[in-house]
Amino acid sequence: MKLQTRFLLDLGLLALVTIVTFTLVLRQGIDNLQQQETESALASHMALSQSFISDVLDNLVSDLDLISQDSITRRYFSTEEITRYQLFHTELTRTLKRYLIHRDSYAEIAIVLPDSFKEVYVANHSYPTSDYDNNLNNLLSKPFDSNTPVTFMIEQVESNYFALVAYTPIVRLSSLLKSDINPTMGYLKVSIELTSLARKISSPQILMSINHSNEHIFDPQIADSLGIDDPMSGDLSLISEKRNIRDIFELQATVKKTTLVDESKKLFVNSIVWILISIISLLFLTFVLLKLVILKPLATFTALIEQSDVSTTAERKLTAYKNNEFGRLMQRFDDLMQRLHGSSRELQQQAFTDTLTGLPNRAALYHLLEKQCQEYPEQPYAVLFIDLDGFKQINDNYGHDIGDELLIEVSKRLSSVVRGETLEEIDHLNIRQDAVIRLGGDEFTVVLLGDCNAALIAQRIIHAFRSSIIIEGKSFYTGTSIGIANYPRDANSPALLIQYADLAMYNAKATGKMRYCAFTQQMAEQERQRLIIEDTVREGIEFNRFEAHFQAKVDSRTDTIVGVEALARLKDSHGKLISPGQFIPAAQANGVLEYITYVVTEHTCKLLQQLNEPDFVASVNISPSQLNDLRLIADIRSIMWRYGIQPSQIEFEITEEELVTNFKVVSKNLELLRKFGFRTALDDFGSGYSSLGQLKKFRFDTLKLDRDFVSSEDYNSTAAIGVITSIKSLAETLDMAIVAEGVETQNQLEFVQSAGIFTIQGYYCSRPLPFANFIELFQQQKSLGTQKSLPEV
Repeated sequence: MKLQTRFLLDLGLLALVTIVTFTLVLRQGIDNLQQQETESALASHMALSQSFISDVLDNLVSDLDLISQDSITRRYFSTEEITRYQLFHTELTRTLKRYLIHRDSYAEIAIVLPDSFKEVYVANHSYPTSDYDNNLNNLLSKPFDSNTPVTFMIEQVESNYFALVAYTPIVRLSSLLKSDINPTMGYLKVSIELTSLARKISSPQILMSINHSNEHIFDPQIADSLGIDDPMSGDLSLISEKRNIRDIFELQATVKKTTLVDESKKLFVNSIVWILISIISLLFLTFVLLKLVILKPLATFTALIEQSDVSTTAERKLTAYKNNEFGRLMQRFDDLMQRLHGSSRELQQQAFTDTLTGLPNRAALYHLLEKQCQEYPEQPYAVLFIDLDGFKQINDNYGHDIGDELLIEVSKRLSSVVRGETLEEIDHLNIRQDAVIRLGGDEFTVVLLGDCNAALIAQRIIHAFRSSIIIEGKSFYTGTSIGIANYPRDANSPALLIQYADLAMYNAKATGKMRYCAFTQQMAEQERQRLIIEDTVREGIEFNRFEAHFQAKVDSRTDTIVGVEALARLKDSHGKLISPGQFIPAAQANGVLEYITYVVTEHTCKLLQQLNEPDFVASVNISPSQLNDLRLIADIRSIMWRYGIQPSQIEFEITEEELVTNFKVVSKNLELLRKFGFRTALDDFGSGYSSLGQLKKFRFDTLKLDRDFVSSEDYNSTAAIGVITSIKSLAETLDMAIVAEGVETQNQLEFVQSAGIFTIQGYYCSRPLPFANFIELFQQQKSLGTQKSLPEV
């Protein structure tokens, strides 16, 4: 039997066994999977429905509290019965109607007097209502629980028409009355029609019903579409799940088992069809590939052995298959011997060659520079450190294969710009030629030997990369940022020279890319200062040198301290203060900014605890990345709990620039902070480019006017006054307090006061003070009362 025939028979038998086995397993697996998915979908839908109803009830409780505490409601019941209908009835009706429109689940909202008369009520047009509440007696017959002022009940409005109703009492509050004898003026009632509620939480496959006592409330239309007569009938063709909702009623989810059978059959048939198509296609492709790739070359090779002299004819006739195993079979031994002889030479060469581009590598660079310094120590040379601009984006978006091709083309273009040729052996990298070297990644160096104009060569390289590089018919653009360091002017050590060239390259990138920059000692000094600041930050954490200073916010009309901003401060080992503009970026770059936030929060909570003023608010600055860190917020709340500080006493400040660059993230995180009870402030308003249209979407408690509005030379010009007046009006419209920062002179104070801004912050009132000094300032101001000026500190 031929190899081809036997292979096809074996492959067909294996395919048949596979199909039969897979069919049996697939059928059982699909049934089990469909059963599990349906039960999971039922449980998931039940959980979502329970969550939805819980949200509805939570919103209901919240709305009852808001309406009962609303000023219109209070004013309505605080007015004599004779006149309150004329004065407040219409306005109260509009208030209730707004809630009814806003909550589509509500069917009726009513104010019910103790005698069951509905004095004010609004309802949907489909909800049957009357002027009397027949269900109130059931509420009054039960003892009222003051800890849970909202009472839920199921009310039968009409035959087969049920509603979930919630009552909360409206009491007359008076400082002359004890809380347990405050009279009940009436009851606020909200009704939710249960059939409509069941309809909302049902789905095209799942019927949701609400069970109370012996009543089963569901949407008949949905039940008919699903073929369910009665979800409580105990029919074995149904699958149900029940959950109790706050001991008010029972929620039930029901689905028919026939849905499982239909879906299972459909999925099984589709799966079998695709399996058959896939296996038949695989068999056909396998046969074609077997014939083309293996059988045909094998037949040719066999014929050559039978008909020809292998040592002469086979080598010539097998050249057609030189790219596969058959064509290279006769050459393997000779190639192996040649490789063995050349392996030692190749290994040595590979140690100094970049495998991708063929250029000398990092080891070759150090070898060249060390050789140059040793043999010609007095001859100058320059090192150009080159980094590709935008290479990472190309590599990430188009893949590493395109990235590698781009690096190869870059190496060719660099070699064409720099005089000299790419050399095969490291010993040929001598002082008479310049060298292009790949350090790794997208970093290259050019060594210019002799007295040369490195800046001119750098400019040529930059200009050469202004045109695109074509790879696979597509144009790619990558620029170059170049740093230049010269021997021996800048450094005598090859390692230090490369380091300085690298530093100059980063300076070129920082100033706009696609340019070169020559190393200067100022760069080295800046780098040294950066490292010193980083070390100081690390030491500050290790030796607890971070602290908070506090700058007062003052009401300029009474010279009273009405708030404070906590500012991070760092002292070095000699006790000298480091500028926040230096240590904050270093802390953020090294991932330790949250530690500083902890320290500032700790000192702030300690200050608030010692001041013992419940309404006094302290501001803490926070970055967008920290806003997104729930663990950080949880730790801050833990610190506040230890000191007994309420969230309303802490105000988080975020700058306008962060508002613009992180709009969606900041909006979400600010809303989360407000839910926790914290206050929020927009810092440095007016220094960025945020639009007023975006600003109105945020709910800040405070707007802090940037210091540029009061510290610039033309701060009191007509245009400046118009702008600041507009910002003041904007803050009032958005119900935000406004604080003017950077007030340092009497004229600046009078300017912001003329615009109607009276809360100020700046050196005119007080510089940022250490903990003890601020406590002393606050206590002196408090002891002096409302005198015209703050005491000197």
